[in-house]
Amino acid sequence: MSARETPMGEGFAPGPFQRLIGLEAPVIADGRATIRLVLGPDHMNRQDRPHGGLICTLLDCAMGEAVSHREGLPPYRSLTLNMSTSFLAAATGASITAEGWRTGGGRTTVFAEAVVRDEDGTVLATAQGTFRVKEP
Repeated sequence: MSARETPMGEGFAPGPFQRLIGLEAPVIADGRATIRLVLGPDHMNRQDRPHGGLICTLLDCAMGEAVSHREGLPPYRSLTLNMSTSFLAAATGASITAEGWRTGGGRTTVFAEAVVRDEDGTVLATAQGTFRVKEP
């Protein structure tokens, strides 16, 4: 299947927070959601590295988009119930990218994982999440 770009939460307007931080529209393909963010000075912490909360946001959004989209169906609404994050490395470069995918679950509660990488492909953080999904 070829990748298709879809507005964040296809059928739903991007949230004000996603617009504020500058998330690009996700690419949804093969059960995965990929979201890129070009870094700016307002995204940095005191050590001039992307803020941990920003990285958590990307992980959450990538997992949420992945569990919301299913082949041939309108997107589900999703709500994060739980998320566990492990930070592994500091970012280098001008952008970071999150990729999320569904790992299992049932009709209303599903599980996902995600990873954030920098431009060099270095894994910066990983996450596991539990989401409530609701049909549109």
